[in-house]
Amino acid sequence: IKLFYELLVECPEWFATGNPLDKKDIIAKDIRILPPVCDKEGRPLYIVKVGNMDANTMDLVKDVVMVDELFIESLLASNPKIRNGLSVILDISNFPWSIIKWLTPNNIKTALRRIHTMPIKEYKYHVVNNSLPIHVAVNIIWPFLPQYVKDSVSIFYIIFHFNDRNSLYKHIDPDVLPPEYGGTHVMDYKKYHDVMLDKYEQIEQSFKMNRGMYLQEITKFT
Repeated sequence: IKLFYELLVECPEWFATGNPLDKKDIIAKDIRILPPVCDKEGRPLYIVKVGNMDANTMDLVKDVVMVDELFIESLLASNPKIRNGLSVILDISNFPWSIIKWLTPNNIKTALRRIHTMPIKEYKYHVVNNSLPIHVAVNIIWPFLPQYVKDSVSIFYIIFHFNDRNSLYKHIDPDVLPPEYGGTHVMDYKKYHDVMLDKYEQIEQSFKMNRGMYLQEITKFT
């Protein structure tokens, strides 16, 4: 909790405080998917589609980070299985060159700090598909990252499956995966988005109570 409020005061722009409906158009681009399924160890599944992000039409913090905030808040409020952690499929196919400009040391550091403030037991990241740009980006950026950032990255459980579907199936049953990852589960992305958006009042109120009011009190003394 202490880390949450320290970062909230230092980088308030990295914390959503508004109405989820304001990001409806970004959500409709399927940059994030929250299906009602879990991995083999009971962690809710969260799909990150890197190829659907566009730095020319989206802002990293105002759009992408905010969408993550909305889905995670929805999950925390409605799915007790989040206590088991979160299983993230990081789909790097069609990685757009435009978002490389987001991968600055400061953005990476802040994103890692934000992840640490989430009330989630553990994360497991499953990197699927291949992408030349992301290999280039990592090779260029990694040497310039401070050691403490590299250490932060190393604590996350990251598995690079790439195109090896059998490797992915060891952790996530194909019965809950969509066909694009070799599974048999037909997913309705719009339906999943609507489930989250239908909770907009609850989410907005939670943001107001946990963030907005705290920031208002802090500004009284600055």
